[in-house]
Amino acid sequence: MTTKIGTRLVLLILFVGGGVSNLLDRIIHGAADDFMNVGIGPLRTGIFNVAAVAIMLGVGIVLLETFQSNGQAPPSSRSS
Repeated sequence: MTTKIGTRLVLLILFVGGGVSNLLDRIIHGAADDFMNVGIGPLRTGIFNVAAVAIMLGVGIVLLETFQSNGQAPPSSRSS
């Protein structure tokens, strides 16, 4: 159970951190400026926004986790 809470906390940090980073970039610089161009020599993957990748990773993994739960309801906080 602790691992699941830790995983969700990391995913929340990715999501919120990416959003705050993009917001601050737009307030301070007028546009997002944390772009990366990744590749080796002439082979390039393209240019992407690091904060947007953090947001998409957070949301994507939460969605995967949700769909992989096989319809199991989360444990109730109430003892009955």
